[in-house]
Amino acid sequence: MCGGSGPMTLAGAMVVGNAENLATLTLAQLVHPHTPVVYSGWATVMDPVTSRFAYGAPEFAMGANALNAAMANYYDLPSYGFGGCTDSKTPDAQAGAEVMMNCLVGGLSGVSLIHDCGYLAGGSVGSMEMAVIDDEVIGYVQRILRGVHVNDETLAVDVIKAVGPQGHFMSQKHTLDHIRKEIYIPTVFDRTSEATWMKMGKREVREVAKEKARKILKEHYAKPLPSDVKQKIREIIQQAERKLVKLP
Repeated sequence: MCGGSGPMTLAGAMVVGNAENLATLTLAQLVHPHTPVVYSGWATVMDPVTSRFAYGAPEFAMGANALNAAMANYYDLPSYGFGGCTDSKTPDAQAGAEVMMNCLVGGLSGVSLIHDCGYLAGGSVGSMEMAVIDDEVIGYVQRILRGVHVNDETLAVDVIKAVGPQGHFMSQKHTLDHIRKEIYIPTVFDRTSEATWMKMGKREVREVAKEKARKILKEHYAKPLPSDVKQKIREIIQQAERKLVKLP
């Protein structure tokens, strides 16, 4: 942590984190050559006012995601970073801002494994409704990461000519073909008019997320793994037990 277990600068803290990672990766290979590893060299932040670890700091997003992913790419290793986490104690505006920042920076940085969705209070609290909100944020981020594809189909010059001045594109097949591919449609965040929102009870996003979380917990059942996958997992466990457990 900058100013705590590492230098005050992000670059300096990253030097410490990188050295620790290289040491542990080397040890892992000495104990068991070719062991798969995930790089996780984080330069994080100790808040100078509270002395708490700061999940919502912009420096955390840069050090634990951007710098982390950059070094992982340098070593040609997958990386482990952070996404849906915040210092806020409740799913509020602060939580939304910090979660979006961490998820977007992690995604744009190319972090391989993004962790901590649904974490509040600097990782001290887990929240079901925040996890639902995080899922919505991730949908936004995934759409941004897809970018804008430019080709003859998406430029739609022929469609523009066919519609002409003062026309509309709502009845065009091109619109139907691309509407769900081009536009992310939220399921938790509200885009209705003020009048519609008021008629529907003026619910805040936290209320909507809590209701969706309860519905998921009540109704969702995970699809069973295929039998061959189950068998493979059993074989892996049995192999590990034979190596690690000394039977009498």
